[in-house]
Amino acid sequence: VNTTIGVAGDGSSLITSAGWLATLGGQAPSYEYGTTELSGINNAAQRVNWATVLNSPFIGDMPLVPVSFLRGNDGWNPIS
Repeated sequence: VNTTIGVAGDGSSLITSAGWLATLGGQAPSYEYGTTELSGINNAAQRVNWATVLNSPFIGDMPLVPVSFLRGNDGWNPIS
């Protein structure tokens, strides 16, 4: 959410055109919103097929704010 991607020494993006990769392998759901590529190249269309580039800061009706995704589905309240 609202991530700024820096520029490598050769002028390319510091992130591959595939986007964010699952650090543990596999194809974990990936969402991206508000990315700014300082290289000026928009690689959004080349993301991996299990990644979603969002047009608004919501996944369904859930707003992309930390408390929304930290609480998960088990009812844990990360603020209490």
